[in-house]
Amino acid sequence: MLWAKIETAFVPTITLNWRCNMDICGAIESIRKEGLVVVKNEDLESWNIFKAIIDDHTYDFLAANKNTTVDATKLNSVRLGAFRALNALEDWEQSYYKMGGKLLTAVFGPDLLIQRKLNLSIQMPNDVSSILGMHTDTLSGQSPFELVMWTAFSKGYGTNSMFYFDRDISRKIFLEMPHFETDGLNTLRKKYWSKAKFLEVNESDVVLFSGTLFHGNVINETNDHRISINCRFKNLFSPSGQTKSADRGVGIFYKLFSESVATEIGREYLDRQVDFEL
Repeated sequence: MLWAKIETAFVPTITLNWRCNMDICGAIESIRKEGLVVVKNEDLESWNIFKAIIDDHTYDFLAANKNTTVDATKLNSVRLGAFRALNALEDWEQSYYKMGGKLLTAVFGPDLLIQRKLNLSIQMPNDVSSILGMHTDTLSGQSPFELVMWTAFSKGYGTNSMFYFDRDISRKIFLEMPHFETDGLNTLRKKYWSKAKFLEVNESDVVLFSGTLFHGNVINETNDHRISINCRFKNLFSPSGQTKSADRGVGIFYKLFSESVATEIGREYLDRQVDFEL
């Protein structure tokens, strides 16, 4: 197929890019093999802006409920308040991008789409209401060509963090799905659970991972809560998901973040309304 030929032809160029420094090259190779990489935050000033908003909306609630059973309704209200404040931040897109901008540009290039809204996750100890079962974003209609940028606002370890299966194991699970249609994904999760990995992150770390990986979370059995925000990025010209979804398109789910000069010129040309017919 034409796409397969194009992809194969360009892989060596990406791999041997002379502008790729050791840190960026190593991160890209981890994404290629693992489907995921944990890197240091590139812009702590931006991180602190988000942190201040999150603390303003969550600190009192988290402190008061540290050793109590969580009221799911109250937690969701706190989460929603913080979510709205984060997305009301002026130019939040630029601030979020800057925390991993060099790596994002190396992976996607300058023609970049960004998810229209930030997502916020708060997982408190023993909170069953925040459990997200094993899944892949792509099976829900997301593009396999996008990556999720997941940013830590508290230490993540063990069961208070996200679990995931690397590219190799995720592929095996995916190929076995037709044989487990009746039993469901939870049966496959149990079968491969010994291969699951939990993110180990420090406060402010940035994680970039593919939505093709199977991932999720379990009951937080630690004594610490976990707070993270995430947002998806995608190249402007990469295909959408195989599952057709009306709410996953440009202008609805994504918005334009940046573009190359070639794209800028080409888009201006296509926008011209000139009729050459006599």
